[in-house]
Amino acid sequence: MKAVALVVKGVCVLCYDNESGKGDHRHWGETEVPYVFTDIDQLVADFLMT
Repeated sequence: MKAVALVVKGVCVLCYDNESGKGDHRHWGETEVPYVFTDIDQLVADFLMT
C-alpha cells in the first residue's frame, strides 16, 4: 500500500491511499470516498487543495 497522509496529534485527518482490495481512495476524517489516481502531480495538487 502506498499513501500520503496528514496526521495531526496522532489522528489521521486526510489520507490518499490504494489499499489492497479497495483500490485508490481518500479518507477525510471518518469519510472514505473513491479517488481516481492519474499521476503524482495531480495527487499532490489534490492533497494540497483539499
